[in-house]
Amino acid sequence: LVDAQPEQIPETIAWCLAEVGMHLGADRSYILSFDHAARCDTMVHEWTAPGTEPELGTYNGVPWDLTPAATQRNNAHWVSAVKDVSALGDDWAVDRAFFEESGLLSILELPLVIDGEAVGGLGFDWMTRLAEWTEDDLTLLGLVSASIAQLIARGSVEERLAHRAVHDELTGLANRDGLLRALSLDLAELRDETQGRVAVVMVDIDQFKVVNDSLGNVAGDALLRSVGERLAASVRPTDTVARLGGDAFAVLLAQGPDEPDAEAVCERLRDTM
Repeated sequence: LVDAQPEQIPETIAWCLAEVGMHLGADRSYILSFDHAARCDTMVHEWTAPGTEPELGTYNGVPWDLTPAATQRNNAHWVSAVKDVSALGDDWAVDRAFFEESGLLSILELPLVIDGEAVGGLGFDWMTRLAEWTEDDLTLLGLVSASIAQLIARGSVEERLAHRAVHDELTGLANRDGLLRALSLDLAELRDETQGRVAVVMVDIDQFKVVNDSLGNVAGDALLRSVGERLAASVRPTDTVARLGGDAFAVLLAQGPDEPDAEAVCERLRDTM
């Protein structure tokens, strides 16, 4: 599992969920992502056996209050292994009601831990019969969950690195490389169109050095972020706003024949500034 290349991670996780789900005889296997700030779960990967209704895309933002016992175990890095939902005790009463309403007879869930924090869960549901697993199965699943956590961590790192490669760290806008990449894509699309054009608008902040020298870098950074926000709010989501460095910004406009020309957009940007 851990040898998968970054672009193979989603496919590898899907393969793993299918293989382990079928091995256990489960009706569903899935990955949950935990949102600690919002105290909720969202399903991000799923495999289902034939005849099982998928929940991927609908199991979003499910509050932890619906499964407090299972949530507490996950965040404490414990396994929730429930072979018979109907036999759960009073301390699982709220969870049992949610499980039964969802049609679950058995449930097994292991935490996905990254850097000491439970960031998600590897889970299995049984709706057509009670589950049967062994201690060897649980040992194997512990290794699987650790491997999936490594994959997710690697994927997150790769995504952050890829994002940073084409985005300005201060403003979150595209950087010079991001602008060039967007320009290449727009020019490629333009070659396939009979009409339209691409324009690049350059925007500089006059006397920006005065702000830094008199008020400090914190104020200067706040001004740069504010300018970036204003520029982005003044163009279409399909346009690209970039910070090229220092106080230099650029706006990439891909314009169709029925859209305002670049000069009109420039006037609007000047008014915004």
